[in-house]
Amino acid sequence: MANKLTNLSITHISLVKAGANKKSIIYKSDASEPSFEKDVSIAKFDEEKGVVYGIVYSPDEVDTQGDFTDAAEIEKAAYAFMKDLKGQNIDKEHDFKPDGKAYVAESWIVRENDALFKSEKVGSWAVGIKIESDELKELIKSGEIAGLSMAGFAKREQVQKNDTSIAAAIANGFNELLKKFEKTKKGEDKVEKETKEISQAEEIKKTLVEGMDELNKKLLGFEKRISELEDVAKDSKQSKNIEKTDDKIVGGIL
Repeated sequence: MANKLTNLSITHISLVKAGANKKSIIYKSDASEPSFEKDVSIAKFDEEKGVVYGIVYSPDEVDTQGDFTDAAEIEKAAYAFMKDLKGQNIDKEHDFKPDGKAYVAESWIVRENDALFKSEKVGSWAVGIKIESDELKELIKSGEIAGLSMAGFAKREQVQKNDTSIAAAIANGFNELLKKFEKTKKGEDKVEKETKEISQAEEIKKTLVEGMDELNKKLLGFEKRISELEDVAKDSKQSKNIEKTDDKIVGGIL
């Protein structure tokens, strides 16, 4: 059995740390409208614009608490959130203390071939949160803040999920594993390529060093030979001077 959430009213979106727990928060005590919390990972951070992008909610996905909802309910919740001007309700770790350092700048429902979320389900609610705090930007870049978590009210209705949904969940899980495998393989290929390039660079460096050593040896040989020739030339000049001097002396005696 699973719980379908209806009449969603999202009140806050929190910037949360990696590995935030999935326990429900007690926002208000109301048996008819139980509070709930849902965590999602930050999909992208545009450093130039200072905007964090993420999926707030995707349709027909059962979470760890056994809750899910459909695209129609998500669309209503997304529209109501913006209509009620709740875009400023961005806090940290569900402290429910928005400080104006972040706000929802973009909000849309994912369609087919979405420019940013091509692999997400059609009908998912996506947001772009503008970050106006250097401290928050650094926390996001460092990975200390790595997720978005929405909080609000909803009614829970127990429903029996059919086999098609289970099959879809299995297929989604397989696709996620496949994506991770492909990502890992790409990473390994990149490392292998970089290792090969480093090896080639080392070989080139070794060849250059050996060439420079050989050149230095030849230069030293040339310098030695030049020095020897200079000494020979010097000795030859001195010999000629001596001969000239001797000639003068002999001539004087005669």
